Amino acid sequence: MAENLQAAQMAVVTVLVVGCFAVELWAVISGALAPARAYVAAGRMPKPAWMALLIAATAVGFASLPPGYLLLRWGWIPPMIAVTVALVYLLMVRPQVKRPRRRRGPKSRPPSW
Repeated sequence: MAENLQAAQMAVVTVLVVGCFAVELWAVISGALAPARAYVAAGRMPKPAWMALLIAATAVGFASLPPGYLLLRWGWIPPMIAVTVALVYLLMVRPQVKRPRRRRGPKSRPPSW
């Protein structure tokens, strides 16, 4: 009975850790694809600062993956900080960086027949 419970707990932990790593990987790819000028236009930290944070968060998430659960031996604090950084980027920064900007200049009009 206790072995089944422990196996179930490890399965839940594995799903959570892999899910957090997927979120961190999504954030780092999204951050890399956004243009640097969009960060400045949105009034956020520059792209190199966000990329450094996101790469570090992804590295922590990768080190927390099974089978070793390397960082989980130190507790849940490093992986939780890593997924928090990724979520802050995805929920607060990415919408502003991905927002389409209006172009200034002459507007194209449809031809008049």
